[in-house]
Amino acid sequence: METIVFKELAGPSAQAEEVKDEYHEGSSRDGSTLLEQQPRHSDHHVTAHLVTDLSFWVAVLFVVGSGVWITNGFFLFLPLVNIGTDNAAAVGWSAFVGGVLFEVGTYMLYVDALNAERKNHETKDSVPSDSQDDAAEKALRRRNTKFRWIGFGSWHDLYFLACFVQLWAITIFCVCTITGLPGVIPGFPDEPPTAITDTLYWTPQVVGAAGFVLSSLLFMLDAQQKWWLPNLLSVRWHVGFWNFVGAVGFTLGGALGYASALSTGVEYQSVLSALWGSWAFLVGSVFQLWRSI
Repeated sequence: METIVFKELAGPSAQAEEVKDEYHEGSSRDGSTLLEQQPRHSDHHVTAHLVTDLSFWVAVLFVVGSGVWITNGFFLFLPLVNIGTDNAAAVGWSAFVGGVLFEVGTYMLYVDALNAERKNHETKDSVPSDSQDDAAEKALRRRNTKFRWIGFGSWHDLYFLACFVQLWAITIFCVCTITGLPGVIPGFPDEPPTAITDTLYWTPQVVGAAGFVLSSLLFMLDAQQKWWLPNLLSVRWHVGFWNFVGAVGFTLGGALGYASALSTGVEYQSVLSALWGSWAFLVGSVFQLWRSI
């Protein structure tokens, strides 16, 4: 009889303890480590999960957006090595599309961060209840954590801070994708007014990309157990790292852009920095897509 009672007590409650032990702050955005990732659903359940999973669509938008930025980089780079001709319209519009995709993706990432607590409750509520009181508590918790499209999260949460910084960074960066469209700045990109170009094109690129550097560092720190020790086995850490590399490339591209009209060598390095930065963003986005799946 004692054995039977022990097994009954060790059923749902033991599962709850197991989930509690595996759960940690940030688990809603940290799929698994590279060594621990295992399939948990059937193909049907995975498909249904991905359709409603914001993190999956964030990753898709960043993968597509990175591809657009790579295309934009080749539009700029190939004429510098005497392959093809300049196409200002293609450069401007591809940058605009890439910026929009990154903006939408970052906003969805921010929304996902706002609802991290709600997602964590849903994860813990999936454990079977062993009493009516537990079921009532879970129902109340779900009602009190409604889905939010706007608002603020905890300022003590590194993940939320990273998303907040990145949202502002990409919004500032998108200014240069608008001013880079054909006809917005007179004479751009051949002989535009220097003051206007520096103020409305290069500066938003530098400031926005620098914001991406900061947000990527915050994402990496959030994925680490210790602030000084890189978590090389975490997929989420690699997402932050490769986005950091990409952001450095975009920052250098903008910083060198101030003098690109004065030197073909500087222009070459500016374009090349943005190109390898785009490839780094693609690597980080693929890691992010893999984690969400």
